[in-house]
Amino acid sequence: MNLDLLRRDLERKFGRAIRTKTEAVDLEADIYRVTKQLVSYNTIRRFFGLATGGEPRLTVLNIYAQYLGYKHYQEYSVGQERHLFYTYWMTIIQKKTWTNADKKALIDSVIKEDRTAQSSLLVILQETFRHAPVHEWLNWIDPELWRKDDDYHGIKMFYVNALGPIIRSRIQSQEEAEEFVSHPHIVHWIIHFFVDYSTLVSGYFGYVTAAMHKYHGDDIFNCGMLSMRHLFLGRPQEGRVHLNYIIAQGYNKNQYPILNSRYLASLVLVDWIDHGTVNPDTVAAIKAAFIQVLPEKHFLLAIEVFPIMALLGLAPQLVQVNYQNRAFDVECHHWGAALDLDVSRLALMIAYADLGELGKFRLLEQELQPEHWYLSYKTYQEALYAIAEIKLGRTEIRYKAALDAFPGLWTLVKKTEKPNP
Repeated sequence: MNLDLLRRDLERKFGRAIRTKTEAVDLEADIYRVTKQLVSYNTIRRFFGLATGGEPRLTVLNIYAQYLGYKHYQEYSVGQERHLFYTYWMTIIQKKTWTNADKKALIDSVIKEDRTAQSSLLVILQETFRHAPVHEWLNWIDPELWRKDDDYHGIKMFYVNALGPIIRSRIQSQEEAEEFVSHPHIVHWIIHFFVDYSTLVSGYFGYVTAAMHKYHGDDIFNCGMLSMRHLFLGRPQEGRVHLNYIIAQGYNKNQYPILNSRYLASLVLVDWIDHGTVNPDTVAAIKAAFIQVLPEKHFLLAIEVFPIMALLGLAPQLVQVNYQNRAFDVECHHWGAALDLDVSRLALMIAYADLGELGKFRLLEQELQPEHWYLSYKTYQEALYAIAEIKLGRTEIRYKAALDAFPGLWTLVKKTEKPNP
């Protein structure tokens, strides 16, 4: 309870600050005059810090609230919280100039899970991304302003996902994409946390990926996206140079698990391009990776390699690897896993459809939450769902149109039918 506000309002109503015993006695009399209820001056003195004592009882707080014109303290408290919230919002939306100290204070509150601060920053970023020149975005996304704690990545993902449509609308050409990624801090803050598979073949993320490669050269993320683009276009062998780069970097247990997942997916793709299947050594490497990584990170380790194995028809190997996957065991304890695990579910559904395991397929399908899918991956996940249903032999495919964004994936379904134009 915020008792400082209550103290302030009591003094305002009384017309004087409570600093002495005499003022406490006078406030006792005025409270009795208004409410016909007694609060002793000693209780008042303790409340204002003029004497030692604990927290006031609810009965006393109710009398204070009645003195201020409320039915009880709960009504007063709700009213004050509402007033503070609205006042804060009016200040935020009208504020034109933000000092570095102002910005740091707001972002500190955001990372500490202050919901009011988080919603305020969402509005600020929405206006900034929609109207301001790209270089002015740096005023809010300078990495120095963001402390890297355990929730750092997830909080950023919330913002870039929520603001994704605005970002996409600002980047509609190769020239705009190059200006966009020419700022390293923007690349650090947005690009690596805002992929958009639906436009990787053509559009926003296709432009951005090419621009990133031009400005920043080879890295696992850039090469991973370029190799995926070739897969989505139906020419995975043309992404071999990018896959070779990723594989040359090796597995690094200390790097972010999604990057290791991309490394493992690259091993699988190269095996498949060269031999039409996956090397047993690659399967063993994937199993070993799951053993080395903490279970609460397994959902990240699977997020790239599981769909690749499923799409390439490597169902037995995927099911075999999944025995080491503990991600579903920790889903209830990690909010990120709850959002991302549907990628693994969809991959396994494709595998179970290939294997004719209808019961296991349906169990996973019941757990899907399409309404919560990140915009970044949503169309990709819909395409995976469509492939799973097609492989199962269903005649009504829920997300069949999503395959239009990934023409190369259709060839991997090994069906003669093509998606509707």
